[in-house]
Amino acid sequence: MRALATAEQSLSDHDLSQLITGEAAIQFVQPKGQSFRAEIVYAQMIDRRVIEYLILGAAPESETRLREIWQQHNPEFVVIPDSPGITLKTREKRIIYDLKTLRIFSVLGHAAWRVFVCHCPHVLLSNWTGTPINAEMLWNDATYPAARDAFEEFLKVAQDATKAASVGGINWPHDLCDIAADPSTLNTEQRAIRDLSLIAIAYAFLHEIRHVMFRHPEQPKVDDPAEELACDAFARDFLLEHVSDYVANSREPIDLVLAKRAAAISLGAFAVYELTAPTHRRGSSKYPAFPDRFETLVALTALPPDSYFWVFAATLLLATLRRQNYSAPLHARTPRELCTTLIDIIRTRAWTP
Repeated sequence: MRALATAEQSLSDHDLSQLITGEAAIQFVQPKGQSFRAEIVYAQMIDRRVIEYLILGAAPESETRLREIWQQHNPEFVVIPDSPGITLKTREKRIIYDLKTLRIFSVLGHAAWRVFVCHCPHVLLSNWTGTPINAEMLWNDATYPAARDAFEEFLKVAQDATKAASVGGINWPHDLCDIAADPSTLNTEQRAIRDLSLIAIAYAFLHEIRHVMFRHPEQPKVDDPAEELACDAFARDFLLEHVSDYVANSREPIDLVLAKRAAAISLGAFAVYELTAPTHRRGSSKYPAFPDRFETLVALTALPPDSYFWVFAATLLLATLRRQNYSAPLHARTPRELCTTLIDIIRTRAWTP
């Protein structure tokens, strides 16, 4: 407390302004043999090429479009010290984040993959046989309890990490793979988690870039929920609209590329849900409701109704609903229809955080 009091006594108006906007943080240090003291640590400007490499790694066909955005809007990227909560926000032209938040995105990528492993059999069994997804199906699945525990463990880590002051005080899972690692050193499952997580992080930065674009004087003003949905749609379209240009050079099947990117976008929506304060998940004066955001991100995806993307998205929605203690049977002819059904149930049900 004395260390904090000392810092408060020496704060200038500029310091206070930077703390309020999130462009600085109070960091406690203890030099060897001395008492703790509080220091003001300011944001560090990040070379824009770091974010450029991330985004073009997710959508390499959009390089020209991205450079036009750089030229017209000139966004700046700054990283600040870790602090409790989630830090990924826009202040005028600045996109401010901390490394802890990016690590939490990685944890949620692992969680989402384990949700997929847990509920994929139920979605596919229902699709192939017409059997409803219900308590009996889950009861008869001997692998379900362990699979559920696996993804809930990662979600608990993400929740704990959100509250923590830094990455150093978090008990990270032993099987958390490094998404910055060389893909050749990872197994197939780890590469899938890595790719989905990195594209989801690119989606999150694209969302914030659209917020910067809204600050342009010529941009029409909209209310906060509408702006959030517009930023979601911009990030979605940036990643999906020109996939045909990418596959023309890569010769990869377009449906597989679309499915992978769309799955990463649904992971982004899942992360938005997990990182949004429970009081805002139903929607508020500042944020649209979670079902509306998820629907915005997946509704226009031009993929066959039985694509693995729809299976992946349905598992995330199913896990979200099951965690609200929803146990009524679920009927759908295709995974895409199941997604629509789940979104509608979440929207209309008086669900709890």
